[in-house]
Amino acid sequence: MADFLAEVLVLNYGTHTITSVDAGATLVQEDQIKAAFLRDSWATRTTVTASAGVAFHNIVGVGTKESLDVSSGFTKQYLENRTNSRVESIGGPPFYPGITLKAWQEGIQNQLVALDRSGLPLYHFIKPSTVPELPAPTVRRVARRVELAVRRYYTFNTAPGCTDASSPNFNFHANTDDGSCKGTVTNFTFGESSRMPGRLLALPGAVQRLLVRRERAGGSNSGYLFGGLFSTHGANPITGAQSCPSGFFPLKLFGELRVCVSQDYEQGAQYAVPFGGFFSCQAGNPLAGQHRGTAEDPHAKGCPPGFSQHLALISDSCQVQFCVQAGLLTGGSLPPARLPPFTRLPANLPAVDTLLVRDGDSTWVRDAQSHVWRLARQEEVQHVAEMVGGRGLSGGEVAGVTVAVLAGLATGLGTAWYGRRRYKARGYQALGPGDSPAPASPEHSTVLSMGEGYQQQPEGTVP
Repeated sequence: MADFLAEVLVLNYGTHTITSVDAGATLVQEDQIKAAFLRDSWATRTTVTASAGVAFHNIVGVGTKESLDVSSGFTKQYLENRTNSRVESIGGPPFYPGITLKAWQEGIQNQLVALDRSGLPLYHFIKPSTVPELPAPTVRRVARRVELAVRRYYTFNTAPGCTDASSPNFNFHANTDDGSCKGTVTNFTFGESSRMPGRLLALPGAVQRLLVRRERAGGSNSGYLFGGLFSTHGANPITGAQSCPSGFFPLKLFGELRVCVSQDYEQGAQYAVPFGGFFSCQAGNPLAGQHRGTAEDPHAKGCPPGFSQHLALISDSCQVQFCVQAGLLTGGSLPPARLPPFTRLPANLPAVDTLLVRDGDSTWVRDAQSHVWRLARQEEVQHVAEMVGGRGLSGGEVAGVTVAVLAGLATGLGTAWYGRRRYKARGYQALGPGDSPAPASPEHSTVLSMGEGYQQQPEGTVP
């Protein structure tokens, strides 16, 4: 539940909090130059930049006669090889042909925009000093949950692929290089092996299993052709819709993923793409080779040489990737950002009141009247322990753990940053022998221990 709510927090309020903004206005000239000119030119980057500056100054009427000389040798070549040019105003009055830089500058005072900004991650502000009414270990643990949620957002929006525009395997969608620009493609057949022992790939949470084998050199057509896949949240990159190509039929994987396969080698060949296996956060790819992993999963979590990975599904914060030949499935527009939550919402959460939080030698209790957390005295710890379990807690005992505090804090933090929270200014009140530290009965109460290796125990019991 804490992971789910942390991801909802990121969805609603972003990954960072802006701490400063640079306001102003700018004029930008964008020139498009023939690639052959830049490749064959003897000029340096500085010379090209200087020629672009001369052209810009000429447009806005700035500079001396000498600096605006566009008839110089290299500047003339630059202008002749310019295929397109545009000037854009970011803030300030709109730019139009004939306006001077001086006239444009005079009109920017009341038309400023944000040119740059800086900030800090959202979890940087979740600390005991900003949430003093809650136990310090609880706040630190929630900050860690939010940090992991932010990291998952960036991980799930990372698109590995070939980023070298000169490579035939260039992937327009990629924002990080995965080494697929080079590599020889190996032919694999997707499907069931009848004559060669296959390698089993079990995807997490799936009952279905697929056998993937290396195709025999010169062997007859066997196995399945791979025609892409689609889900309830995404289209098949081959068809552009939630469907299979002609001659292919869908195989159900997980509850929502459909893998398109075909054994019709005549009709299906025109839509088939070279397939390089599946892998996920929990299972490696048998076709990617061995690695120094565990005995349960000796395969690398990646694609074979010459193949690039593509997202098939995010299943409860676990990415399932499939591999196809590098350079394919790279057309079309950029995909939209993948937004959280990536974690499934728990089916139910028991309503439990947390009475005590322990972190090492420190213990926090909640005041019965103000409901604010504070460091507890030894007699208060003993009193709470007797209420919950009928006996005291030893130093090494760990009580039942509930995520109720974490879930409640994650929800509260979402409104706290935008002025919906009010600090309670009432003082603390000591707990007496007859006082109840919380309005809950012992069977619906728990003691929360914040150690690194905590485990959940039955509710309302103290081991």
